[in-house]
Amino acid sequence: MLKIFKNLFGSFGNSSSESRRPAGRRVMNYRHTLYFIKQTLRLMIGVPDYQAYVKHIKTNHPDKKIMAYDEFFRERQAARYSSSTKGRCC
Repeated sequence: MLKIFKNLFGSFGNSSSESRRPAGRRVMNYRHTLYFIKQTLRLMIGVPDYQAYVKHIKTNHPDKKIMAYDEFFRERQAARYSSSTKGRCC
């Protein structure tokens, strides 16, 4: 677990490892961390991950047409908040 944390966020307070790491790698590490945080927050509030959908369709269903983001978002919202599910209060 600690290894995963260090790979995502780097080692804080250890300037010797930061100076040995190339600047490009540090930038990529920060970008990856920001992407991970952004993706996590979006999933927490229920916004679907379009990039994951596109990757899945390209690898598993190459013959299927990829929906535009607007169409994908509407379809995911309809699936999540559909009134066809019985037994829910809201």
